[in-house]
Amino acid sequence: MHRPPLLALILLLACTGPGSATVPRALSHADLDAWRTITSPLASRDGRWLAYAYMPVEGDGDIRLRDLISGREWSFPAGALPRVPMTGSEADPERPPPRRNVHPVFTSDNRYLVANTFPPLAATHETRRARPAAEPPPEGLVIIDLATCTATRFEGVKSFQVPARGGAWLAYLRPSGDLVLRDLASGKVRILPNVSDYAFARDGRTLAFTVSGDDPAINGVYAITPGEHTAPLALATGPGRYRKFSWDRTQTRAAFLTDRDEATRPEPRLAVYVWPRDAHPAAPVLAATAAGLPAETVISPDATPAFSYDGNKLFIGTAPAPSAPDPRLAALTDEERVTADLWRWNDDFIQPLQKVRAEKERQRAYAGALDLASGRFVQLADPTLSMLTLNDDGSKAFGLDDLPYRRRIDYDGIYQDLYLVDAATGARKLLARE
Repeated sequence: MHRPPLLALILLLACTGPGSATVPRALSHADLDAWRTITSPLASRDGRWLAYAYMPVEGDGDIRLRDLISGREWSFPAGALPRVPMTGSEADPERPPPRRNVHPVFTSDNRYLVANTFPPLAATHETRRARPAAEPPPEGLVIIDLATCTATRFEGVKSFQVPARGGAWLAYLRPSGDLVLRDLASGKVRILPNVSDYAFARDGRTLAFTVSGDDPAINGVYAITPGEHTAPLALATGPGRYRKFSWDRTQTRAAFLTDRDEATRPEPRLAVYVWPRDAHPAAPVLAATAAGLPAETVISPDATPAFSYDGNKLFIGTAPAPSAPDPRLAALTDEERVTADLWRWNDDFIQPLQKVRAEKERQRAYAGALDLASGRFVQLADPTLSMLTLNDDGSKAFGLDDLPYRRRIDYDGIYQDLYLVDAATGARKLLARE
């Protein structure tokens, strides 16, 4: 039936009167903080399971687990993400580091999902209100049995690892320095005290770890075989520092840094050791006094040794040797000491940027290449060419030099010259300018 236009207008006004209208409101910070983001998506190797973190900007989030066959989904509390640090990151001192997040990992046998968790936001706020200077509540770990989709939780976990292969093994480090090795299938646990760092071999048959305790005699690098309860195999022990453990691509060798050979010196210098996985013990491959190390240079404590893809070379970071403290300064009182920021018109970077970059510059390492067959070390990078990208076999590297253009950063952007570096000799060839 045809209605007159006037009647249709009256009916429309009646249906959209003041009582039925929805007035949109402006978004608030609470709305923005509640928006969630899917991060760290991961599928199990058998293709059945999908896991991901579903976290808001502010507030408590979840770990989501979905059975891709049935379509059923489970949610497990993951706490609230920590605040973004205000200081620059090591990789880029001009920007804060990425926000820490939840990272789920499936065990290689597709039986368990393991993920780190954070304390709930309410618990963090309560701690800050009660004790503003106190440490936040401890972070944790959740283990999800995929057969039952039930969760087991642990608090006080700094980090965790599962091997890429080798079954349902889990290692996690507590703030106390205890390393817990857990067989998820049987529930059996082995605790290793005074551990500062650790690393699984990809096949899960070896767990290496460094010990740093009150008794210097037991400090060192050790290895165990998960599932065996024999004493740890000592790779290198004794007073000194042990750090920056790394495997080669085939997991047949590992490298680490230690100053055990100079532990009695006032300022002990680091050396590089390599451990063939089936041999005992580890042996030095680059001493602190080795030929090829530039004068007034030491092996950097902040750079992890890295094997080339073919395993024939080991890339090692060096740094300027620390200067000896001035004994005259030690005799001064706090009132007598003078602290000042010195500005120069011809500085490479303006003073605020120098402050931002200061910590990274103190930790900067310059790459060198050690040929493991000959033992010859060649310094490749230095302050005039600090950024290198090496090819797989370590024979060549591309280098970027921004030194001539640093003063233009504030008004004209970033420019760099491109070099080709021969890793056998350290010789450089300019490929492109600016």
